Amino acid sequence: TLAEGLDTAATIFADPAAAFADATRRHTNLYRAVAPPVRCTTDWCRTRYYRALTNLNYNWYQATPQVPSRWQTYQAMSPGAGYNGVWTWDSFFAAWAGTAICLDETCINPYIDSLRILIANQAADGRLPRQVTYNDGHSGWQAPGGWSYAIDQADTKFSTTQWSQEFYDALKRFHLWVRTRDADRDTRFEWGGTNSGWDGSVRW
Repeated sequence: TLAEGLDTAATIFADPAAAFADATRRHTNLYRAVAPPVRCTTDWCRTRYYRALTNLNYNWYQATPQVPSRWQTYQAMSPGAGYNGVWTWDSFFAAWAGTAICLDETCINPYIDSLRILIANQAADGRLPRQVTYNDGHSGWQAPGGWSYAIDQADTKFSTTQWSQEFYDALKRFHLWVRTRDADRDTRFEWGGTNSGWDGSVRW
């Protein structure tokens, strides 16, 4: 209730150090109860291990039936830091990482759900949105090559063609759309902008 919340806030402000220590203790106990045993032998490794667990616990999102969503029934991995949505750029990096660490195909699919969300919001002309937030899309666009590479890597690692078969047509439509970006008709396509550093870099 509101009264309980205000009481809790008053306790925190009365002794912030103690409140922080208590939250840290409860958080640590939670991880010890549900997390795989840590095999790290250094503080450097342990820090990154728990950061990765935090990412897995707090940066996965899934649509709920109570709210109409552009995500349909798929999961989404947010980049974190308040960016609660799916970005073309960030999600293909997550899929690359997932391919590298996953030991089976079931593990890969939650990462690839991000591409499924992008394709569910693909424009009629083939463009994939730059980002899809919970209930909104975006008219910009980012590099198409990263997802094509991620799908190829996943198929290669597990000696399958299942993801290529699922996504080939949609990714090809995106690549073909990029090739139509030629406002000055010099037969060379024009990139979507580099104002976001590597996100929109022509290097891709």
